[in-house]
Formats: sequence, structure tokens, C-alpha cells
Amino acid sequence: MLGKAKCKILKEIRQKIADENDIPYVTRECTYQGDCSGTCPKCESELRYLEKELEKRERLGKTVAVGALCAGITMGSAACTGPGNLFGGNEIAGDVPDTQIEDLAGAADEMDPTPTPEIEELSGDVSIEQLSGEAEPYIPICDPEYEEAALARLDGTDVFNSNFNNEEIDSTAQYCPEITPDSDIPLRVVTTDHWDYGWGVEPGQISIYDVTDGVLLGTWDAYGRGRADVPNVFWDIFPEITLEKGHTYRIIDSAPYTWSSNEVSGYCGFVEFRTDEDLVTFEVGEPEVGGEIIAAQEAIEREEAAATESSDTEE
Repeated sequence: MLGKAKCKILKEIRQKIADENDIPYVTRECTYQGDCSGTCPKCESELRYLEKELEKRERLGKTVAVGALCAGITMGSAACTGPGNLFGGNEIAGDVPDTQIEDLAGAADEMDPTPTPEIEELSGDVSIEQLSGEAEPYIPICDPEYEEAALARLDGTDVFNSNFNNEEIDSTAQYCPEITPDSDIPLRVVTTDHWDYGWGVEPGQISIYDVTDGVLLGTWDAYGRGRADVPNVFWDIFPEITLEKGHTYRIIDSAPYTWSSNEVSGYCGFVEFRTDEDLVTFEVGEPEVGGEIIAAQEAIEREEAAATESSDTEE
């Protein structure tokens, strides 16, 4: 199955799970261009969010409907863990009728025209059917070279604005952080937090949007840094731009479902701003709570699509 087709089916499965369990969840059309493996950090963050929400329902003794998940497993989903991992090995509260699973599985078969491949023998004459045990949970790897590069670039910079705090983290940010400097500030580093209940998340992208001028300043690939033996908790970008006095700037993270937040931050994603200027010229403060993340991401995608269309027209 092609990556794009797999991504589409998995997205529909996640939406179905959320709908069946009354979980707030908004999925958007993927705008990625190029080869797609069918999963990415954004997909992983959405899956992790659903897992945590389902676990909460189970702890509260509520029925957990996973019919759509079963359909996804029958398709050999690469971005979906088995039910044992999903619920930590605990039994699921409430049974899913067999007819419901069959109906969903049938619908999945209709969506996937790819014929089921024959089972091949692995090295050592061990067939796939003979393999047993639960799959190991996905753990992102923190690239030492990227981490060292990020640490080197952090050297000589100081925090001038941050909403990081030590209170209990909720790994589902609802709002974008915004900052309005009262003087021009050289921005050297922006860091977001993806603790994700001690899992960490493979780095994605961070965007900076000038709300005052209505202009996307850029989208940067993030470097991952670990914390307390957990890889890729901190995502760093190095924009090397100057924030203008009186302008409002919004930070948008590509994985909001694992972007750390809590009540203290106003459920605004954790962010830290650094500069290489002398801090005595600035007042260290906290970012303001900005617009909803999903709406902000959609605005960026529209702007990027318009820029691409304009570029194609000029060529």
C-alpha cells in the first residue's frame, strides 16, 4: 500500500476511535509533498494522544470502544500499536460486538485494494506465524550528533521569555504561545517541550508567525535534546532573526498532541525564547496565550499553499 493511502486510512481510523469514545480530536488533511512512509511524528503524536485519552476513560470505568482500532490492526498498520501496548496490558472495559468488528474490517478491506502478500520465511527458518509476544513500544532515538550541535548553539545564549514550569504536565497543548517584545530582540533559539509522559517525540517542525503583519516568518526543522534519560524531550530551532518592538509573534508546533502544557501555562504549549544579547536590556517574562493551535496550523498551511502556487505561476 502506498504511504499516502496508508496515512489516509490511519487518519480515518483515529477519527473513528475518537468519535466512538467522545474524545475531542481534530484531524486535518496532510499537505506533505513527496515520498510518504504512511506515518510521521505528527501521526505518532496523534496516536499517543488517543492512547492517553483511552487510558483515562478506562481508569474512570467507562466503556472503551475499539472497533475501528481492530480494523486498523487487520490492515497491519505501521503507525498503530497492538491493543496490549495501547492499554498497558490491561483488559478493556466493555466488549466490542463481533459484527461491528467484521463490518469495520470489511470497510477497511474495501479501502485497501492491495492484495495480502504471502508469508515469507525469515532468516533461521522462523515464519511470521511462529513469532509470539507483544511488539516493543516505539521509542524515538535521539541523534547524538544533532543533540551535540544543539547544545553547542545554546552556548552563549540566555532565556528572556519562557512559560516552562515544574507543575504536572498535560501533554495536549490547546493554544499557541505568543510574545510581544517591548524592544527589538535578536532571537537565536526557540525551544518547545515534548515530555509526553516520559516518552519523548521524534522532532518535527516549529513555525514563527508575525501576527501583526500577518506573515509567516519561517518553518524550521527542530533538533532533539533529551532530559532525564528520555530522548527528544526538547525541540530546538535556531531562527537567527530579530523580533521587532511592538509586533506579536506566534509559535506553532507540528505535534500539538504531545506539546507539553498545563493549567499554569493556560494550556498554552511550553516554549522558551533565547537571545545572545545582554539580558539587562530586556525584561524576562512569560509568553501570552494565543490562538487555538489547529486554527493556527491551518492558516500556515493556507499561506504555504498560496506561496507555492504563486511560485509555480511565476515559473
